[in-house]
Amino acid sequence: MGRRCSVCDHPDIGEINKQLLLGKRKVASIAKEFNLTVFALSRHKTNHLGSVIEEAREEMRQKAKEDYISNVEALNMIIQKLPETLDSANPTVTQILDAIRERAIQTGERLGSPEIIIKWGKGEEEEKESERVGEELLEQIAEQPEDESKNA
Repeated sequence: MGRRCSVCDHPDIGEINKQLLLGKRKVASIAKEFNLTVFALSRHKTNHLGSVIEEAREEMRQKAKEDYISNVEALNMIIQKLPETLDSANPTVTQILDAIRERAIQTGERLGSPEIIIKWGKGEEEEKESERVGEELLEQIAEQPEDESKNA
């Protein structure tokens, strides 16, 4: 039959485990404080706290994944609502670009330099100019002499 773990039998087992799980101090420092060997603490950590540490890490990974998904979903909602927001709330261009940039960071997308392209339908001036050019072309065509071969 194997020997019992000297760390598990220690009167300050709760504090020892807490220090090991926090991971802020070196094992040697904890061993010295509680009058234990580094080997005993390392063995205890591996054999008795390994599953606790792995469960805590898995919980942290799952939480990080959920937070990531929540952030991306929230940013997608913001971006999808931009047209509606633009009509009602007057956000600044900086706020819009920040939302897009943050979403790209969260999703790992690569972004080039921000670029804003505004496209409008033809304005009144453009329509008038198009009409004027069209009328000038018609006048030029009308002023050209007819081909003499047609007259012959």
